[in-house]
Amino acid sequence: MKKMRIACVALALAVGLGCGGQAWGAEPTEPAAQAGATMAVDMEQRILTDRIQIRQVVNQADEHYLLASVPNGQTLRLDFAVEGEEAALLVDAQTGITADWAAVQAGDWVMLNYSQRPQGNILHYLLLNLPEDLPNGLFTVEDMAGLLESRILVDNGRLWVRLPKGVWLYPEEYYALSLGVGHQVLLWYEVEDDSQQPAQALASKMLHLYSPQEILQQKQDKQRADMYYNDLQTRHLLVNDVELPDVVRYVHGEPYLPLRQTAENCGFTVEWLAEDEAAILHKGDWQARVVPYKGVFWLAGGDEQAYYGLPRIYDDTICVPAELFEIFGADISVSGQTMIINLTN
Repeated sequence: MKKMRIACVALALAVGLGCGGQAWGAEPTEPAAQAGATMAVDMEQRILTDRIQIRQVVNQADEHYLLASVPNGQTLRLDFAVEGEEAALLVDAQTGITADWAAVQAGDWVMLNYSQRPQGNILHYLLLNLPEDLPNGLFTVEDMAGLLESRILVDNGRLWVRLPKGVWLYPEEYYALSLGVGHQVLLWYEVEDDSQQPAQALASKMLHLYSPQEILQQKQDKQRADMYYNDLQTRHLLVNDVELPDVVRYVHGEPYLPLRQTAENCGFTVEWLAEDEAAILHKGDWQARVVPYKGVFWLAGGDEQAYYGLPRIYDDTICVPAELFEIFGADISVSGQTMIINLTN
């Protein structure tokens, strides 16, 4: 079946961590888009080019446009916005990571999605670092469904795309976010049945779009997971160069540390109030109350703050989640079987 190249309609980049579950809904009955190497979507004449070369990029305070060479030898001018809902989106087509205009240079080969308007051509998105097999386009996920196999609805309700196992690609150094309605994806697919409404297609590859900020957050989340959930490999503790062997305990996969030993080596004074059944931590003007099986509480900005992790008692020792000391300002890392905590202030 011949490939269809369909321009996407909605281009607002998702910034959340994804929907917790799939969205289920009736399948729209809009007519399927017609096949074509390059085509325009109705309503706005959106056009997705094949490979096209950038001749010039003008990105100044009051002027934003690019010039590109088209196959007939003419020059195509595309104006673009840098802010707001109409802001042009730049995406690395081999990673799905969004870029900024510093990444676009004269001479680059790119794919462009734009619309023809009375006031001029308006750029919607630009794909950089093109692979040999060009994507069918950038799409917003409009609905999700599937039992044995996931499907997403895209292209303004015109196309259901099946996502077999293994087609969702993302770099190994960070986790994949949950795919959700409103998220954006680059898709490679073959149309299997265009007689239905919507048409049915099978994806060969999909890239989920991420911003650099999301990539950073994912890396931080992975580092946190390596520190706090590492298959019970961490046993020992090193606090400000003081060794505390075999003190790390695990509760539901999360490491717990002895409160007094850890806190005192971090410079806290620890006092047990028997009448309140609580431990009080002091350091300078800072004070926290640790109540076993209830929580950790302190004042900040005149309001009481609480930590969700529950302190517990083991062998007459109060133990708290290791993450608590990171909240207190400590730097935490893991080396082999040792968790390292440094807090000097």
